[in-house]
Amino acid sequence: MRLTEIARENGVATDYHFSEESMIEQGNFRFREGNGTYLRPEDWVRVDGLIDRLMEKNRGGYKMVSSIKHFEDKKKSLRGNVEPRECRAGRNCLIIRPDGTLAPCFTYYTAPTDWGKTGARVSTSADSRH
Repeated sequence: MRLTEIARENGVATDYHFSEESMIEQGNFRFREGNGTYLRPEDWVRVDGLIDRLMEKNRGGYKMVSSIKHFEDKKKSLRGNVEPRECRAGRNCLIIRPDGTLAPCFTYYTAPTDWGKTGARVSTSADSRH
């Protein structure tokens, strides 16, 4: 929660991800089996409490990419109840990898696709008019 407070103090919106298995197979991810960092059923009560606190912060005006509905859905998805939803990857937020390259969401953190790099200017159709 300290990072949430630091973000609020500096006017930065936060986005929250949970350590759960990827929904897509990634051949280059070496630690899928036996990964003790993934959330387990015995973790759900504590995670629910954390999500509840984050929802209260959200309701209290903290800038967050994740909506209340997203947090509520996250509780369900941790238990395997995944409902179809529109993917907003790359539109609401991006992942910045340690080397400065970008990915549209954490699911693609280890993907070799080049989505750009921080600090690089992307040209738009408006650029060609000037």
